[in-house]
Amino acid sequence: MFQKVIGQKPESENPVPGSPSNEKPSGSTHTSAPSNTPSHSAPRSSSPSPSGRNVLSSDVEIKGTIRFSSDLVVDGKIEGHINSDGSLTVGENARIKAEIKTQSVIIYGKVHGNIEVNDKVELKASAELVGDIKAASVSIEPGAIFVGKSTVGTPSAQGVAEMGHGAAYYWKGKIPASVFYTAVPFGMTAQEMNGWLHYGGGLELWRELYAPFGVRPFAGGSTGVQMAGWFNRELKSAADLDGLKMRIPGLAGEVFAASGGTAVRLAGGEIYTSMQTGVIDAVEWVGPYNDRTLGLMEVAEYYYYPGWHEPGAMLEFTVNQDAFDQLPQDLQAIVEGAARATNQDMLDEFTARNNQSLTTLLTEHSTKLRPLPEDVLDVLYINAVSALERLKADDPMAQKIAASYEDFLEGVRRYHEISERAYLNARDRVLPPISFTDQ
Repeated sequence: MFQKVIGQKPESENPVPGSPSNEKPSGSTHTSAPSNTPSHSAPRSSSPSPSGRNVLSSDVEIKGTIRFSSDLVVDGKIEGHINSDGSLTVGENARIKAEIKTQSVIIYGKVHGNIEVNDKVELKASAELVGDIKAASVSIEPGAIFVGKSTVGTPSAQGVAEMGHGAAYYWKGKIPASVFYTAVPFGMTAQEMNGWLHYGGGLELWRELYAPFGVRPFAGGSTGVQMAGWFNRELKSAADLDGLKMRIPGLAGEVFAASGGTAVRLAGGEIYTSMQTGVIDAVEWVGPYNDRTLGLMEVAEYYYYPGWHEPGAMLEFTVNQDAFDQLPQDLQAIVEGAARATNQDMLDEFTARNNQSLTTLLTEHSTKLRPLPEDVLDVLYINAVSALERLKADDPMAQKIAASYEDFLEGVRRYHEISERAYLNARDRVLPPISFTDQ
């Protein structure tokens, strides 16, 4: 989810004085040890002086694991892990690339990494966080940037932000039927999804699903058909799925596990290293455009298609319903129109960028492009049907949405058989055949 909250900075911007305690965090320090004076650019706050805290000033760089029991103020650079029973304050000059587990976190600077706290995460006006949050509560000041997802519910539902951007299947644990609004294995394409949402009743059901949480959803862009993923060994039959560890989220993860593999959940920042070190054997991310940017062609040799699991992966905009209701009708219409335009624009861009990036992967790298074997698709389909039946049996709202989704899919398949598919077959008949150099 991407959120940038627009507004004015707080009027009070008082520097925090402080001095370190005798407790020193562990790690590999590349410059000087923590100073006995406060950082020149310490965090701004109106809170009392952080007496008894550790202070890592702006001239300190640490790589490794930091463990501490009291509070810590960081204004330097840290790369690795931060573990604590106390609170962490990230100063404006701080640049942290680390997994963080503490009691609470206040951020003024830049943090790249996931955060798990028992209490609260606060993003001040100057904060930038790229990573996921797991916390009892979250607050975001106007001007702060948050790129990631929160497990305490959507920030737009909590009221800490008025609008968010993410993927509906992130909320599967709280809203099981939300998976219909990202992707259904062997389900609808992006074009079909847009038709169902905007002219087939799908959007009305989506808003009914989110209404108890005070959130109004909109279609927020689609990648189109994704790739099946990158594998570090060739798949010759369904038997090769047995024991295969793959990063694959959502309903597709359940299907993959039922098909003999092991579904692993990893944040985007952990994927490259996990493939490189053998923690996982395969990964699905998006498609050539995003996969090339992440460098996955450097850690895997085989690139499989098609994306059975996400045939039209849809993202979402979520708007706090109370905030939306307070807008006059003309501004509500602008929000609706902007969402529709952005939704289409993303699909347009991915169609162009995936085309360009696939060419790069095949001509400038040693990527081996392969179709999934038919018996692999067969076993995945059988288990996808079973997973959907369980979902419908366990959740009345999922059953209601599935009825609409499946009815539209049946009809649009009939139409596309004599339109989209028929045209593509006719075009392939008269144009030169497609070939890939590695096959």
